[in-house]
Formats: sequence, C-alpha cells, structure tokens
Amino acid sequence: MPMVCKTCKRPDRAAIDAALLAGDSLRGIAGRFPGTSQAALDRHRPHVGAAIVRAAERRGERLDETILQKVERLEADAMRLGARAESEGDIRAALAAVRELTDVVKLLREMTATAPTSAVVTLVWGDTAKPGEGAP
Repeated sequence: MPMVCKTCKRPDRAAIDAALLAGDSLRGIAGRFPGTSQAALDRHRPHVGAAIVRAAERRGERLDETILQKVERLEADAMRLGARAESEGDIRAALAAVRELTDVVKLLREMTATAPTSAVVTLVWGDTAKPGEGAP
C-alpha cells in the first residue's frame, strides 16, 4: 500500500505550500513548521504543483497560458535588468539577473512536472478559402 504524504494532510499545508513556492529553504520551512523535516518537504514538493493544477482546473483556468505568460514576463524582466546592469558595467548584477531567471524556470518546471499535458489538433479538410480568395 503506497504511503500517504503527511504534509498534504496537515492543516497548515497552504502556508507550507506558499513557502515552497516562494523559494524558502527547506531547512527554514522545517524550522517554522514543527513536525516537518527537510526530507518530508522535499518529498512533498511535487504535490504543490499538482494542487495548483487541480485548483486552476476547478476555477476553469488554463494553467498552461498562465505559466507561459509568467515565464515570458519574468524572462523579459530578467533580460531588461540584465542588459541595464551590463550597460552600467555591473556584471555581478547582470549575473544575478541570470541566476534569478534560472531559479524561476526551475521552479516552474517543478510546478508543471505533474501537470497533465494535452495537445490541440485542428484538422482542416479541403480548401477553406471562398471562391476568388487565396488559401489562408
């Protein structure tokens, strides 16, 4: 019989999940929430993404668009800040912008690792153009 994640059953799970999503260290989270351990939090981390997917589906959101929009915004921010820092000669700040972007991408990958994937295929049968018009 598979083991049940004890962190998923905790009454303070929402606060733990928020701390994980914020990127807090596992040691820090375990210290703030008695009865948890770094190992338990590491095992629980994939469940955070699954919970977000389920909540978004209940609200009828398209999580893939939301995450994509966030990634694009974060990428643009990191590129803008990195370019500014580099133009000002602040290489450390430019590298920090790259590191932050890398961390965000890793977090989003973890969050979506358990998300169901789907593909939308649109089939067009024959020529859909009206007479006298070119094909679309």
